[in-house]
Amino acid sequence: HSQQEKLRLQVLLQIEQKHRQNQKPSRDFFSFFHNLSHFFIFLSNSTLQKIKDSKYIYIIIYS
Repeated sequence: HSQQEKLRLQVLLQIEQKHRQNQKPSRDFFSFFHNLSHFFIFLSNSTLQKIKDSKYIYIIIYS
């Protein structure tokens, strides 16, 4: 695994866990999640790290 890949997975996992805490996962969420994982491929490590370490995760879920 590349560093980027590892970070990406961690961030996605974090988002998923937050989402599960807040509501039952819906089908919509799974497609959203899928799209998000594709989108993350284009982000740099530093951007992923920022997302991972910050409150951006809430923005991603609730916007």
